[in-house]
Amino acid sequence: MSRLSVNALGGAYLNFSQVGSGFPLVFLHGFTGNRETWRAFGASVSKYYKLVTVDLPGHGESDSPDSSDLYTMEIHVKALGELLDHLEFEQVAWIGYSLGGRIALGATLGMPDRSAALVLESASPGISKLGERVQRTKDDQALANWIEEAGVTEFVNYWEALPMWDSQNRLSELIRKRLRSQRLLNKPIGLANSLRGIGSGAQPQYYSRLGQINVPTLLLAGEEDRKFLQVATEMDRNISNCSLKVVSQAGHCIHLEQPVIFKELVFKFLKENLHHEAIK
Repeated sequence: MSRLSVNALGGAYLNFSQVGSGFPLVFLHGFTGNRETWRAFGASVSKYYKLVTVDLPGHGESDSPDSSDLYTMEIHVKALGELLDHLEFEQVAWIGYSLGGRIALGATLGMPDRSAALVLESASPGISKLGERVQRTKDDQALANWIEEAGVTEFVNYWEALPMWDSQNRLSELIRKRLRSQRLLNKPIGLANSLRGIGSGAQPQYYSRLGQINVPTLLLAGEEDRKFLQVATEMDRNISNCSLKVVSQAGHCIHLEQPVIFKELVFKFLKENLHHEAIK
């Protein structure tokens, strides 16, 4: 584990880990998660690639700045750019899940010269309709205020009961406990400000910019995650050099619900699209 003081975050620290060698892959977790969500996948491919896993601002062991202004998409992209500079990476492949997928998309659009490939799992380009964005922002603001009042444990109880996680009932008790432990490690201010700064309503909507993506892109959606399957289908129509894979018997969190299939799909995509000496 390493920590980097990031200028874009007002000097706050970003927590990250790196393992393996070869072309670098940067993994970005979802809301309430941390870098440990990628543990199983990382162990299987680190002999081919250098894996960098990041605790996003307000999550895991990264700092949780008090100002929501330090959680915007622009700040996240600048922070990741500083991390790439620190690690001396000219280019990376971005792999993001849910919130991390939205940030990976923002990083690809914001740093096209440093992006070699993009994998989006259960991600979206934001909300296209202004009225829906405004309402979602209000809803996230209300939820953020409640998290600070109620605390992380009560919020996690609410979060885990949402219908979007029903498919995770098939996970083993050990994996569910590990996932809950990750969620409970977060601080109320970090989760609240993440919603305020980079919730789906607050972030820029990227539908109109999807045609600007010029790197090989893999979209992954769970067959049972109807909302994000529809979003992925729309994205697939607008991104050139793009492939959409729908994973059966999976909901929102494919890498936990179908880890073998997730690994096979991602690894095949990387082998076909990252033409670097380390993966021949």
